[in-house]
Amino acid sequence: SCVGGASNSKLALQIRADLFGIPFNTIKAKNSSAFGAAMLGAVSTGYHTLETVPYTDNIIYKYLPDKERGNKYRRNFKIYEELYPTLKELMHQI
Repeated sequence: SCVGGASNSKLALQIRADLFGIPFNTIKAKNSSAFGAAMLGAVSTGYHTLETVPYTDNIIYKYLPDKERGNKYRRNFKIYEELYPTLKELMHQI
């Protein structure tokens, strides 16, 4: 799930879902960053496991992955990686 600033861009969330091949949810929650930090601490200290940690199910929107778009992003990134060394100097002038 994404909350706060990370959940403000529908496009960014959809791209993440496509790239990682997993759904991303936006939820409605108060103090969600503090809650997430507390649950991370609870799991890291053994107080909770990933299976027993409390979660919220008040999902506002679910971004489902599109495998075809994810593959397209990965292909284009490979092209970028090949081009970057040649274009590095020019790109940093922009």
